[in-house]
Amino acid sequence: MAPASPKAVGKGLAAAAEAEHNRQIQQLNLLQTHKARTDGAVPPQEAQAAVSNPSLMRTLAAKYLGPKSPGNAPSVPAAPASARAVPPGVPDGSAYSPAGWKAPDGTMFDEEGRPV
Repeated sequence: MAPASPKAVGKGLAAAAEAEHNRQIQQLNLLQTHKARTDGAVPPQEAQAAVSNPSLMRTLAAKYLGPKSPGNAPSVPAAPASARAVPPGVPDGSAYSPAGWKAPDGTMFDEEGRPV
């Protein structure tokens, strides 16, 4: 067997160094993922299992890291102005909000069409 050329040895060492670097980055990513899960109240055993199982990770994220209070739930938007009947006395082009109707000139009207 012929000895490897210095060029081949150099390429082999570079490839080994790159592989080691990639392994270290992957290990760091796994540790960071595990830490993020356990910091988010996921039990350590479940967090460890989720590191290598993307499907389990999604399940745990929804279970432990999703909205925790009604204040985080999406609000129900008010009906658009087009779905509301414009009361008499409110000018065309007025926009509805929970505070009432606002005319293009800035005048506010209540639900009955009276200026406020």
